[in-house]
Amino acid sequence: MLRTALLAGVVVVALTAWNAGRATTPAHSHSPTDPVPTPAAGGTVIATVEIDHRGVRVLVATRKPSLGIGKPKAAGEQALVWVLRDAAGAVLAEGPVDPAKICRDPSHAGQPPHVVGCEVIPHTAHANVKLPDFGARAATLEFVDRSDATSPLSLGATRWDALPVR
Repeated sequence: MLRTALLAGVVVVALTAWNAGRATTPAHSHSPTDPVPTPAAGGTVIATVEIDHRGVRVLVATRKPSLGIGKPKAAGEQALVWVLRDAAGAVLAEGPVDPAKICRDPSHAGQPPHVVGCEVIPHTAHANVKLPDFGARAATLEFVDRSDATSPLSLGATRWDALPVR
């Protein structure tokens, strides 16, 4: 009985301290581990993309309030990146796309996935990509394969105003 009362008291004290800390922390502050929102964007677009031997296509996009664009890997560390450009072609933002391992060899299209040891390598992959929403300032969204640094390869581009936003 005494042990239960002590445990309940500890829980109450911990919850009170936690709530007090939340009340004194401004809503706009971030811990060092939180992704920092992109200040130039007016929100976020979540795009679901399909990746295969033909390139990268946006299947559907959804506008969200600003969710913060964190970069789990720097764009320079990732072979596949998205690049958002304005009408003049200037880069507004870019970031990594980190899909599952995929075979993009056109001669393997339509075949079953490869099995290498215990790894299954499909010919099509899907990924969700978090993009800053620059609204009318954005003109194109391009996906680029930078695995060969001397010769980046465009895997597809979409006009920003033609995104299939739902």
